[in-house]
Amino acid sequence: MQLMFEAFADRAYDDAGFLVSRHLPNAVHHDPDTIIEQAIRIALKQPLLSNTGTWLSLEADTLCVHGDNEESIAAVKRIRTALDELS
Repeated sequence: MQLMFEAFADRAYDDAGFLVSRHLPNAVHHDPDTIIEQAIRIALKQPLLSNTGTWLSLEADTLCVHGDNEESIAAVKRIRTALDELS
């Protein structure tokens, strides 16, 4: 069995690399451009901005977009297109 690390394209992270609680404002990204940029950064293993504006490096093998986000379907399509263009 292999351990896979997952990161979230549509969630905010704190400076320690933990997800920001959904009880806090701006814990979920709704702007499609923000979601796409974060997904690409995660896929390319580039740093992304934490909720305080600090650059954060995450190690991830898989990428998740939450289905309860109104932008999720459109975001997934744009993420796929962006990742295909990178390869």
